[in-house]
Amino acid sequence: SFFDTLSKIFVFNLTNAGSASFGAADTSKAVTFDGREPDATYYPIPIVTWNTKVWVTSLAVTGFTMNVSDAPGGAGATAYWIVCR
Repeated sequence: SFFDTLSKIFVFNLTNAGSASFGAADTSKAVTFDGREPDATYYPIPIVTWNTKVWVTSLAVTGFTMNVSDAPGGAGATAYWIVCR
């Protein structure tokens, strides 16, 4: 997968990965991990599929919030994320 390829190129520990569905007008989305991180000192890397600025806030052991400057419009879009340590 894309994430497996990344982990072979960069030296990091990939601890979580997933996707978030943004509705047409959504500018933020809460991401909840399947499991927990041991603490909130991880590095979430968001990847969006439309032209916008993206950043993360509210890091917690259970997830974080993904924010975008421009909603995707249309039928919405999917954003992806990985968590590294």
